[in-house]
Amino acid sequence: MSDLAANAVLTSLARSPVLAHFSQGGLERLAASGGWLALEPGELLFQAGDPGDAVYVIVDGEVEVRNSTLDGREVRLVALGPGALVGEMAALDGGPRSADVAATRRARLWRVARSAMLAALEAEPKAAVALVIELSARLRVAD
Repeated sequence: MSDLAANAVLTSLARSPVLAHFSQGGLERLAASGGWLALEPGELLFQAGDPGDAVYVIVDGEVEVRNSTLDGREVRLVALGPGALVGEMAALDGGPRSADVAATRRARLWRVARSAMLAALEAEPKAAVALVIELSARLRVAD
């Protein structure tokens, strides 16, 4: 990875409300353990029911989290932009994805495998607490 790309990844990780609680070393380990993923507008990152094998950090662009109603209508739950963490619920508990996520415009994401994310959270409890707070806030908004 070029210095410019590495810088973009580290900046995005540090911009995340959750990941900003990691030490510089922790951020560097997350950056080193991940890989790029590019999405075009309308392209799915994952669908409800897919395995929760990774967490994603949006480096640039935007994705939307959406669910389908019983009558088949798609409901947009939230749009997420640079620095946002996506897919963390399923990556934490290892269960299936609970919603669809698709790009609303061209997006680049940094994919971190579930095992690397769990190891990083175990090593840095402050970041784990920040993640619990973020998940609680999202649940509160959803209610």
